[in-house]
Amino acid sequence: MHTRRSLAIAVGVAATLLAAFAPVATFAATTGVECGIINAYTAPVGPTDGSIQFGFTGPTETILAAATMDPAVLANLTSQTGNGSITCLDVTADGSGDITALAYASSGQVSGLVTYDSVQDAYIVADRIFVPTSQLVAQPDLIPIVKVPYEAGQTLTVSFTIDTSNGNLNGVSTASQVSGPVAFNGGGDVLIQGATIPAASVTGDPLGALHVAATTGSDADVDITGSIDTTTGNFVLALGVDTIGCTTVDARSGSSITLDGVAFALGSGNTAAASLTTGAEVGVRVQVATSGTVTITEVSVPGCGSVAPIAPPPTDTDADTSGAMSEISDFSSLALLAGVLIAWYGAAVAIRRRTTRPTQDR
Repeated sequence: MHTRRSLAIAVGVAATLLAAFAPVATFAATTGVECGIINAYTAPVGPTDGSIQFGFTGPTETILAAATMDPAVLANLTSQTGNGSITCLDVTADGSGDITALAYASSGQVSGLVTYDSVQDAYIVADRIFVPTSQLVAQPDLIPIVKVPYEAGQTLTVSFTIDTSNGNLNGVSTASQVSGPVAFNGGGDVLIQGATIPAASVTGDPLGALHVAATTGSDADVDITGSIDTTTGNFVLALGVDTIGCTTVDARSGSSITLDGVAFALGSGNTAAASLTTGAEVGVRVQVATSGTVTITEVSVPGCGSVAPIAPPPTDTDADTSGAMSEISDFSSLALLAGVLIAWYGAAVAIRRRTTRPTQDR
């Protein structure tokens, strides 16, 4: 599922498999942007065509000998091939599907389902990302980003910004969503759509909104976003929650409102409808944006009125096991991130050479 091929998207912030299992046949390319790892690349030279393979197992595509090649690509792409480096390429193809121009793209996106490779004990996103489970242990905030969409069968999308002078990664952001009834286990973890969001990753107003959903027996949409702080190299997680339920206003003042025992501060961008007064049993919609802003409005709900439920996101049935990810532990710089990705790639290749074809889903 590529930005070019079928205009679908594929991804990768965390890095690569190997070319050993790549198809040898060429494939007709289309014009657009490709992001993720480059598993194989040969530049066109003189009258000889070149070729390129995007992703771990993507098809080999022809680069015509007469193709217009960005000098930055000619100077840098070889060193970014087969080692876990992430980049985005602007591809132009002719009517026959052969690549006629290749340059770095300033931005791009990859999106797809997450699978689990039991042999390598890693999560793989749309054929473009390789995330060892050891990294989820090292940085638990990666669990909502990687493992939760895997458990829920939902799409993970990763967006990149690229330095077009050399093809290096400048920035990364991720997004996914889960939706459904909410419950908490004994350890305080959030259970939703077959996935478990660790208690340590859910705090503040998102936690409060999820408690309201669980208490009122309501569904919730949970937006899960992540980004890399390019100054520190650290990974930043943010959650957004949207839920509708029939609840009781326990208390209301100018500075706060309490719904079924959950207090939300008002002011500084947080608002609650004036009609929500102490003692009222009403339908409410609690929205906590990933930016942190809280909005509480009065609505009609079954039992308190009637309202259309929040529609869950469609399940992605296009299991493009060729798809993205965000940052990994506390990297001090994107350069360090690149080094870790390359180390993961080497480990993946070593395991592949010692094992049979891995199971792609558990």
